[in-house]
Amino acid sequence: MFLVAAVMLPLGNLRAQNPESKPDDSQYERLGDSPLDQDIDLDLTVPVRQAAPPSKLPEIAAPEPSQQIADFLASATRAMQAGRIDQPPDDCAWFYYRAVLDIDPGNPEALQGLLEVQQVMLASA
Repeated sequence: MFLVAAVMLPLGNLRAQNPESKPDDSQYERLGDSPLDQDIDLDLTVPVRQAAPPSKLPEIAAPEPSQQIADFLASATRAMQAGRIDQPPDDCAWFYYRAVLDIDPGNPEALQGLLEVQQVMLASA
């Protein structure tokens, strides 16, 4: 079923649709009929921003390497107990033991931990 709606429009608005009627040119102005003013000066320069002087940032002390090593070893132990041997890549025992060795290449606890990680990985293969 189709529903047709009729709208009452005054006939004056329908003149443009009637091909026999000619629109009154005085009422309408077409874009592009008048020439452009050739003497237009556009200022396209961008103003230079003055940077504010850098504020004095508070200095944040980096944790001491011994504290970082202790934190990484504790995280590695928790990861081993939870079964996160090599996954996820940034929260596993292997990651934390390698982080300790990045700080202290000869750390015996980290070296022993990596051996345990290898043994667990070989046992599960």
